[in-house]
Amino acid sequence: MQGRVVKGPPKATAAETLFGEKTGVGIDVCPARLDVYLRPQGPTLKVPPTEAGVRTLLGQRQPTPPPRVVAAATGGWDELEGAAKQRRSRAAPTVRADSEDHLQALAPRLDALKPQMQALAHQQADW
Repeated sequence: MQGRVVKGPPKATAAETLFGEKTGVGIDVCPARLDVYLRPQGPTLKVPPTEAGVRTLLGQRQPTPPPRVVAAATGGWDELEGAAKQRRSRAAPTVRADSEDHLQALAPRLDALKPQMQALAHQQADW
């Protein structure tokens, strides 16, 4: 039987290193509302897709922002900025789901896939 010796504790993910636990936000964007799942806290928020709804969502933020936010567009709202790029990636079919339970699955799937994180085009211009 072969094996290898690994010295020290297992390597932590970036989120675990920065925050001491796995954190993330999953957002289902649809015409009627934004369904938001905060991880690891777990509450699901439902806010309207309006400026007031986004303000409510931002009011729920933590002192330190999560390292990753995953948005899944449904109901024909798949033309949001960045969505086209995600659809072309290998991760897109893996993130899709048929029920509301997928909100809770978005962050763990992101951990498993470990996609390369990139700024949106308008953010890159600001850098």
